[in-house]
Amino acid sequence: MKSKAVLIVLPNAFKFGWMGSTKRLFSISNAFNSLDYKILVVAQNYENESVQRKIESEYSWKVLRTTSFGNYPEIIGKFNLLRRLFRGFWRLIGKEKSLYNISLGWANKLNIKEILNDNVLDDYDFKLVWGMSAGMLDGAKSASKLADYLSVPWVMELHDPPIGVDIHCEYKSLVHEFTQLLEDCSLVVPNTKSYQSLIIEKYKIATKKCIPIFMTYEITPQSLLINQSPSVEFVIGYVGTLNGHRTLNNFAYALIEVVRNDNSMNKKIKIELAGIGQGFDDFQKICSDSEFDFIINYHGQLDSKAVESLVKACDCLLIVQAKENNLEIPGKLFQMFSYAKPILGLMDTNSETANILKKSGLGTVVGNYSIEEIKTSILQLFTNYRCDYKLQQNKEFIEIFSEKKLHLRLQYVLDELN
Repeated sequence: MKSKAVLIVLPNAFKFGWMGSTKRLFSISNAFNSLDYKILVVAQNYENESVQRKIESEYSWKVLRTTSFGNYPEIIGKFNLLRRLFRGFWRLIGKEKSLYNISLGWANKLNIKEILNDNVLDDYDFKLVWGMSAGMLDGAKSASKLADYLSVPWVMELHDPPIGVDIHCEYKSLVHEFTQLLEDCSLVVPNTKSYQSLIIEKYKIATKKCIPIFMTYEITPQSLLINQSPSVEFVIGYVGTLNGHRTLNNFAYALIEVVRNDNSMNKKIKIELAGIGQGFDDFQKICSDSEFDFIINYHGQLDSKAVESLVKACDCLLIVQAKENNLEIPGKLFQMFSYAKPILGLMDTNSETANILKKSGLGTVVGNYSIEEIKTSILQLFTNYRCDYKLQQNKEFIEIFSEKKLHLRLQYVLDELN
């Protein structure tokens, strides 16, 4: 007898380590499994093989990978340097063409019969295709093609607004593709209410067709007591990526001011950093140029267990969001809720992310462009830490984002499809 199954499409599955899309895939898979579905994931060939294989070994369900790497020739796709050179060639043709190839290249080359061979079709009765897109359209476009082949409904989940459509710039070819996908899919699932509102208004999509499902956290938050050992250092931690407009430069300048104005602070405060991106180099250089690099520990990219250990050792967690990304909510915010620690948010104070953080009772939100305000917030958090200040979590509100409730949202989606 065939097993009832859902086919999840995530082109770059596990490529970026234990970041938001990986966490989301695990959460969505667990939720579908609790609803008695088997899960199969469709992804492109390995691009960061050692990292991807390690995470894949911890994933409980089958991953079907194509031989192709995006829109690259197979021999080029295996090598990161050659892929970069190939993208440089695309940019010579034009930015729009280059982004189109990156965003849709893998989907346009997808060989369905390579994925859905007789063995797969004999074992599974697919009821739904779930396409996950994080800035690119290849997950959604591939889901559309696979759903058409299987004659089943498909859902387009949008972790972020597609680049070249609703963020950074607008290119006609990509807007056209996205509009077609919105019309073609059975339901749209953005991860924020902000983006839901924009989609409904801009693309004239029926409200009932656009259902937001927030990112989730995995652990039940514990009671919060700051500073059980007041004599130890106050440790602020950041884990994630830093690139483009997502920067901690102003935080670095504010931190330097805090330490420079009170020499004793250099023994009372420590910054723990982990992740990838040019922003980490920038942060270290700013501190090094001011001869305050000794208060920083940079760990590079860590595996999930090391990240958890680092975060647990911190007294305060840091999150940053550029104003250009206000239609998104960083997935790490919800995971931070699970540690029940104070959170310093550097972001647009009127954004959806800021409102959620403030309502949680765990957050201090300050604009990322005001060094003086960031400095004041660091000092206030330090004072709270030294004085045994106990934050008042809004546990009922935080519980909304618990992974254990995700299956209820998925069941609602399935009911809408039926």
